[in-house]
Parts: sequence; structure tokens; C-alpha cells
Amino acid sequence: MREESIKVYKFSELDPEVQEKVIEQFQQEDWLYSWQDENNETLKAFEKIFPVKVSDWEYGGGRTNICAKFLIDQEHEELTGIRLMKYIINNYGGYLWNRKYLNHVKGKARYSRIQKEDSCVLTGYHMDNYILEPIYEFLKKPKDGVTFEDILRDCLWSWVRTCEEDWEYSYSEESIKEMIDANEYEFTVDGKIWR
Repeated sequence: MREESIKVYKFSELDPEVQEKVIEQFQQEDWLYSWQDENNETLKAFEKIFPVKVSDWEYGGGRTNICAKFLIDQEHEELTGIRLMKYIINNYGGYLWNRKYLNHVKGKARYSRIQKEDSCVLTGYHMDNYILEPIYEFLKKPKDGVTFEDILRDCLWSWVRTCEEDWEYSYSEESIKEMIDANEYEFTVDGKIWR
């Protein structure tokens, strides 16, 4: 029988060159960005509510694109300014705000009948806020000349750009170091994961 011992290091204990090698290895992994399903759910929820059909989209690695068909009826195509704001509130307001949570009483959640909130209203995931942000901005300051299609296009581009930024951050050196620390990975002297 033969017994060997191996020295195991935390990431911070590795030589700087080895740390760079470890980060580069993680940057080659496809699984590093794991929020695609949540992002897709937000987009699907948006499509179910608003008159838009996304045919193709792409993000990650600097490739950002989204293609969609807008299904706005002729009657509402030309609305702008205050009239468009009223149209959006009357037809989509129920999807844009939830009743504000107040507290729990005897195990039952209580919600305000007056106060509303607009945080994560589509799926409960933070990407909801980004896809709806152009709508909320327009409702705060309605502008003449801005059509419903313009707003919906801005929503889709806001979503895909935010997905790209999120993806880029996941592959950044800072994010990889955070993940390594959070998972308490240990390495051999040459940078191979020990556990």
C-alpha cells in the first residue's frame, strides 16, 4: 500500500499566474451563466400580455439582437402622449402593478387596497423590472410622438441588453472570484479543483 499527501489551497493562496489560469478555465464553461430560463420566462410573460411576438433573440458574448413582430391594431397604432398613457393604464394596468404587501396577521398575508407596487410583477424575477421599465418611464412622462410600438420595442431592447450585461458579469473575473469563494472551492498547486 502507498499513501500520498497533496497540498490543497484556497484560491487566494494560489500564485497570481495560477489564479489567472483558473479564471480563464471558468470563463470557458458554458454552465457559468444559469439564468437563461428565468430570462425566457420574463420574455414569455411579456409576450402573453402585450401585442408582440418575438421571433428570435440572442445575447451573450457581445452578440445582442432581438427580432419581433408588433400586433397592435390600427385603431391604436397612432396613439401618443396622454391618450396612449390612458390606453396603456386602462388596458394593461392590471398587469403593471400589484397590490402592496402590508404584513401577515394570524398566518394570512394582508395587501393594501389602495397602494400599488411595480416590482417583479410578471414572474417575480428581477428581469421583469427591466423589460417593463420603458413603459413605467413613459407613464411618468408621456411624450407626444412616441407610439405604443416604440415603447414595446424599447422594452424588448431593454430586456436583451440587460440579459447581455448580466451574462457578461457572470463571466467577469470579479463574479468568478465571488463564485469560487461562495462555493469554497479548493485547488491543487497547479489550479485544478480539488473538490
